[in-house]
Amino acid sequence: MERLSACPLNCFDGCSLLATVAGGRLVDLRGNPDHPITRGQICGRGRGLLLRHRHPKRLTRPLKRVGDRFVPVPWETALDEIAERIRAAIDRFGPTAILYSYDYASGGLLTLLEERLWNRLGGMTETVSTLCWSAGLEAQRLDLGGARTSDPALLPLAKGIVLWGRNAATTNVHLLPFLRQARAQGSRLVHINPMPSPLDREADLVVRVRPGGDGPLAVAAAQALLERGAFDRTFVTHHAAGFEAYRAAVLAADRAALLRAADVDEETFARLVDVFATPPVRAILGYGFQRYRLGGATVRAIDALIALTGSVGRPGGGVDYAHTALGESIAAHRITRPDWRRAYRTVTRAGQADEIPRLDPPPAILYVARANPLAQAPQADRLRDVYRSIPTKIVVDFFLTETAAVADYVLPAADNFEQADIYVSSMWHGYIQYGEALVPPPGEAKPERWIVRELARRLGAADAFRESDEAFWRLALDDRMTEADWQALFTRGFVRLVPERIAWEKRTFATPDGRFHFAVPPWAERTALAAEAPEAGGPRRYRLLSVHPRRSLHGQHRFFAARPPAPVAYLAPEALAREGIAPGARVVLTDGRARVEVAAAALPGLHPEAIVVEEGVTPGINALTPSGLADLGRGSTQYEAFVRIAPLRPDERDKTIREEALG
Repeated sequence: MERLSACPLNCFDGCSLLATVAGGRLVDLRGNPDHPITRGQICGRGRGLLLRHRHPKRLTRPLKRVGDRFVPVPWETALDEIAERIRAAIDRFGPTAILYSYDYASGGLLTLLEERLWNRLGGMTETVSTLCWSAGLEAQRLDLGGARTSDPALLPLAKGIVLWGRNAATTNVHLLPFLRQARAQGSRLVHINPMPSPLDREADLVVRVRPGGDGPLAVAAAQALLERGAFDRTFVTHHAAGFEAYRAAVLAADRAALLRAADVDEETFARLVDVFATPPVRAILGYGFQRYRLGGATVRAIDALIALTGSVGRPGGGVDYAHTALGESIAAHRITRPDWRRAYRTVTRAGQADEIPRLDPPPAILYVARANPLAQAPQADRLRDVYRSIPTKIVVDFFLTETAAVADYVLPAADNFEQADIYVSSMWHGYIQYGEALVPPPGEAKPERWIVRELARRLGAADAFRESDEAFWRLALDDRMTEADWQALFTRGFVRLVPERIAWEKRTFATPDGRFHFAVPPWAERTALAAEAPEAGGPRRYRLLSVHPRRSLHGQHRFFAARPPAPVAYLAPEALAREGIAPGARVVLTDGRARVEVAAAALPGLHPEAIVVEEGVTPGINALTPSGLADLGRGSTQYEAFVRIAPLRPDERDKTIREEALG
């Protein structure tokens, strides 16, 4: 029989699923055909959930480190010892001795119970910001008051659609039918990206921008519109602030220097400006271009460009970065209860390797859930040493990951098919999804909520967890849902929580003054246009782009997904020829401090100054990514990584950084 399920992954698409269960086993998975956005389609990542669920290397018993190995222990033993260590750490150092390191591998509402536990115990040290989108979120908060996305069904109303840094064929596949419908009805499609995409073949214009050149390109386009007078005077006069300072700075900028920084020729640029000069224009943004030092400024420059055209708030127009209105509709604080804290501090996910050693007092407990920081975080080799220095480390996971491999206790988790929850995981549309508990977890694996409740009982905090699962759901959602909505959610598997179809339709923004805010872009000054240039006569340095894998979301499927026999670094064919490296050759990437061995491969159409690897499936690659923070939102700067490439000598011993987990 088919039953309701949902994809838990933090993804643009956030799919509703139908699962076939027979003989107490999950045997098949397909998209829910009734969902108005995902329309019955399921991507490779979603299909991979079934492989993950069935995988023989899933953890099935609690593990405790004894010396240099793990031994199975009963749940009672593991939980008693963990609770004793947590209590001792809080008694001696206070609640911020608990370092709670988590991410968004599951968008289930009841994962919030972990934060409720730490707050009930007095607080914590929490990992904040994200490795994905924080700089851009803060940029849109400053410009518009928040990140909002219009209904994709309105795309045919756009005269121009600009996929700027979003490789939808990889990261947002359910957008493709809407794009194709818009193209069939006459919308022009532009793809701006340093990387090629299957959508290049369908685009009217492809702009192969230099990595990190997106901000200068947006400023140059805005300058051209201002010079033509092709901007919306009503919008900038009645709905915006800061326009005059912005206009003066942009008009004074050096156009030639901007285009050199973007590495875009005049002919391509002129065609691009024509698209922006014909509104409404809908810009659909990716996240890569805000993983630079000036990532926030880049998003603000693109926001300003689209606002200049008058497309914001118009049917078919806008600037789609994320749809945080969905998450903001959830009264999460009613579950997490931050008002219970008596002490609290933070470290950034991007800067953990630098920030944790500066904490005073240092953390005594590390609790990791829904994340694998030692495969995801910048400077991961240094972070491994930092984590090892923490006296007690607890990891909740499905597999013995890199992070689990350094733990003192590893607790086996149930997956999304083995527990019921409501998923608020889409970054693109306004629907939440419901998934039933379909089958029991393997062996002794348990849902995270069970682990939390058992720890709470041992720590004298059981009073905070007396409510049922449904009672917690209702705490977060009753303000936004009627009883009819609840019935629809539990019978159809989804319900629309954000009713607005056009972002900022009334052109009243969520900024303090209700106006869109133009920001003076840093690239108006020549000093901000200094680009990394290859050293004369020396080995060339390439920008390292660690992009989302094609078959996985971060590293969550790496234990079972099909992948090349060795990690691969992709270069433009001309870059390989310049380096004298044959496709398939073993090479070393190095930044002078760390080194990673990969196989070289040609990627036609890639910008020749870039090297592309897939993050999460390339062991050790985050030893090469920097831990600095972007200009806004405490976001990561993982694309501020420069590496050299050299063939691996036959006599050279492998000095690369290797994963410490089961593979």
